[in-house]
Formats: sequence, structure tokens, C-alpha cells
Amino acid sequence: MSALIVSPSRIKDAARCLRYWAFHKLARLPREETQPLRDGKAAHSVAENYLKHGTQPNVQTKHGRWFVEGMHLLPKPRTCLVEHRVQFAWADLQWTVVTDFIHLQSRTKGDHKFIGPGSFPFTLTPESMLDDCQVLLNVIAPPQFPETNLRWIYYPKSGGRKTWAVDSRIAIAAAEENFKRLHLPLVQQMNEYHKLCAGAHPDDMVALVNCMPHNAKNCFAYGKPCEYMSQCVR
Repeated sequence: MSALIVSPSRIKDAARCLRYWAFHKLARLPREETQPLRDGKAAHSVAENYLKHGTQPNVQTKHGRWFVEGMHLLPKPRTCLVEHRVQFAWADLQWTVVTDFIHLQSRTKGDHKFIGPGSFPFTLTPESMLDDCQVLLNVIAPPQFPETNLRWIYYPKSGGRKTWAVDSRIAIAAAEENFKRLHLPLVQQMNEYHKLCAGAHPDDMVALVNCMPHNAKNCFAYGKPCEYMSQCVR
């Protein structure tokens, strides 16, 4: 097993439940691709083509209709890095981050969020952005700025709300400090379990994952049972 590579989504999986993350990333058990995830990927592709090439969204598709409502909140096409993927070393670990758009001139890093009404209460605020692991890792990831402007754009898929942007700003030193304080302990725990499983036979992996802590209150998170309930010993 290669070295642990940490991403924002993997941290959020582990924060939900360490076993949920480990069944997928360590035991390599498959996970269903849901319709919201497929829709999110398709809508991100529309956004990528617009920002990278200036391709106008097709409003005959739902993904194009969602995106067009937020185009006025974005940098002009061909003026920024788009879907910028970078792997880097920091805090003695390996990290991978994809930033939806980076406008170098204004030192702005941004993200597209295509959401349903059920997610409205959980959207970030200018204050909570500065504690969020995805936001902080986007700031820490190259290219770095002394201070980073942040723009998270929320595109409602339904529910009657208009698209809106949440803006904030944070210095690189503050982002590193916040991440180390709020999220690095969990990541270090993930790394220890990764090392524990590194030399294990694949047939023993599920049993090893079941030795890890689990979060019983999230067995039915998002209104449905966890994909790994049949493998999880509770």
C-alpha cells in the first residue's frame, strides 16, 4: 500500500466516520455513485468548459440552467486556472487538492457548489469558511498567496433561491494554523490506521477496519443507511 494521500473529501468522509472512510479507501470496497454526484460532475463540466474555453452553457439541459444563473459571479473566461489539480507535501504528509478556479490577478480561489434545498442549512458563511477543511486546504495548496480571497458559489438545483456567492479572506499563516488545530489531529489518526493496514492481506482488511472507531449516529446519515452497514460490526 502506497503512502497516504489526503484530500478534503477523504477528511470529510473520516469526520463522518473513520470506518466509512477506511472501508472505501483502505479496504477498497466500492461505493455507489449517486444521482446528485453524477449531476454535480456534469454541472462542473459545464462550468469548466465556460471558464476554460468560453463555451456558453446549453440551457436546454438542467446542468446548463443551474450554471447560467451564477455566471455573473465568476471571473471572465480564459482568465484563470480551471480545475487546478496539485499534489504537494506539507506537515509531513502528502496532499491532493483540486481548486475549481484560481484567478491569479485578484488572488482568488473559488469553488462551485450545486446543491438541493436539503443542503441550504449547511452552506458556509464568511466566518465558517475559515474553519472548513476544503477551504483551508485550497488556501494552503500551491499556488500560495500571502492572503487569499475566497469565493464559494452556491447554485440551487431547486427550491426557489437565486444563486449566491459567499466571500471571505484569509492569510496563509492563519489557514495553516486553523487547519493544524481543527483537522490535522484527525488526519494524523487516518495516517496511523493507514500504516496499520499497509502490510495486511486484502482478505484481512475488513476485519482490521472493524477494529477502528465508528460513529453510530451517522449510520443513517443523509436519510439512508451507510453503504457499508453489511460489513460493519457494530
